[in-house]
Amino acid sequence: MTATGTAEAARRGTPAPAPPGRSSPHRAPAGLVAVGGLVALLFASPLAYLAVRNAGHAGDFLDVVTSDRALDPLRTTLLLAGSVAGACAVLGTALAWITTRTDLPLRRLWRVLVALPLVVPSFVGALALVGAFARGGLLDELIGFGTLPGSRASGPPS
Repeated sequence: MTATGTAEAARRGTPAPAPPGRSSPHRAPAGLVAVGGLVALLFASPLAYLAVRNAGHAGDFLDVVTSDRALDPLRTTLLLAGSVAGACAVLGTALAWITTRTDLPLRRLWRVLVALPLVVPSFVGALALVGAFARGGLLDELIGFGTLPGSRASGPPS
């Protein structure tokens, strides 16, 4: 169909015809659907295994899941997740407002620095923190954490 025919179909409210080799304009290729289904199956298999394994022991399963030993870490995790989400929302909103609505010195630099945690993987940031703050790290070499009074040990770990 020509561009005029496509525009006419859009004006009438009917969907445009499928491109050559495709049966419908809104369907994904069968190979892509198969690969997506296989990946979904692989991701769901551990949960399915747990469900099948514990299906015969529903009473024991509920006792274990509702025990304090299971609920305490869940509470801690939810509290941590909520606290981090709230702190990030407040801090992110404040930084976004400051960098866009004020005449902050070095505004372009701040815009890059504020977005940097989004592009740096967390393990790289963790490695940088360990390299800077650990015994024998960068700050230890500069100010000598091992020689501070009250430190348990001096020097890098063996």
